[in-house]
Amino acid sequence: MKIALIGSGSALGKNIIDISKNNPQLEILGFQRSKRKDTANTKFYPILRGVPKNPEVLNDIDAVVYLIGTNQGSDKEIEQINVEFLKNYLKVHPKGCPLIYLSSVSVTTQESTYAHSKKVCENKIREQENPYMILRPSLLYGDYDRGNLYSLQNKLKWLPIIPSPPVEHQIQPVHMKDLSEFIILLVQNGNYENKEIVVSNPNPISSYEVIKKICENFSTPRIVIPMPLKMIRILIKLVTFIFTNFDLKSQLQNMSSHEPFDSTEALKLGYKPRKFKGL
Repeated sequence: MKIALIGSGSALGKNIIDISKNNPQLEILGFQRSKRKDTANTKFYPILRGVPKNPEVLNDIDAVVYLIGTNQGSDKEIEQINVEFLKNYLKVHPKGCPLIYLSSVSVTTQESTYAHSKKVCENKIREQENPYMILRPSLLYGDYDRGNLYSLQNKLKWLPIIPSPPVEHQIQPVHMKDLSEFIILLVQNGNYENKEIVVSNPNPISSYEVIKKICENFSTPRIVIPMPLKMIRILIKLVTFIFTNFDLKSQLQNMSSHEPFDSTEALKLGYKPRKFKGL
C-alpha cells in the first residue's frame, strides 16, 4: 500500500514515517522542500509551493495525506502557506485518489487568521470530487515538534514565577504518534466518509497541571500560580510587547473557554489516545 505525504518534513509527517518503518506493507512517498535520502520504505521527492516536481509519481498511490500548514508568521504568510499551497496541490491531485486533510479543531473555537485559513481549506477539500476525510486534531505534541507545548516550554524556562490559567481550564492534547497511527489505520481500512472528524484526547487535563509537568523538565524549581484567564491574557500581551522574540500569539488565541471536544467518532474508527504524562 502506497501513501503520499504532502509535507513529509513536518513533525507529524516524520512521526508517520517512523511508525511506517515497522509495517512492511506500507510504502511512503514523502514530498518536502528539504532534501533527504531515501530509506527502506520511504522515497522522497521535492515540492515547491504545494506542487510536487514529479506529480506523475502520484498516479499509482492508494491515498494522499496533506500535512502542509502553519500558524506562525504574518496573516499574509499564513494565508499563503495554508490556502494557496493547497489550491496549487489540488490542481495535480490524481482523480479518484482518496485525500486525508489535516485541519484543526480551532476552526470551531477561534476567529484567528489561522482558523479562517483552515476553514477555507476545508471548503476546498469538500469542493473537490475525490473521497476525503478532514481531521480536526486538538493541541498536538510529541516527537519532532518544536511548536505548541515545546514552544511554550522554551518561553517559560526564563520565568522564575509562572502564571497559569485557572485550575478549571482544561486542554485535550493529542500525541503525534497516536494521530499518526490513526491516519495509517484510516488508509488501511479505506475509511473515507467525506466528512470532518475531531481528534482530541477524551481525558482532559488542567492547563495548570500541564504547566507543572513542563516545569519538571527545568533544572531549578518554578512557582506556578493559577490566575483568571483575563489576567493571563494581559500578562501575555505585556511579555510579548517587552520581549519581541516571545511570539505568543497562538497561545493567546488558544486560551478561550469552550466545551470539551468530542472525539467519539474517531474512537469508533480505531483512534487510541494516551494520557498526557509530560514532554
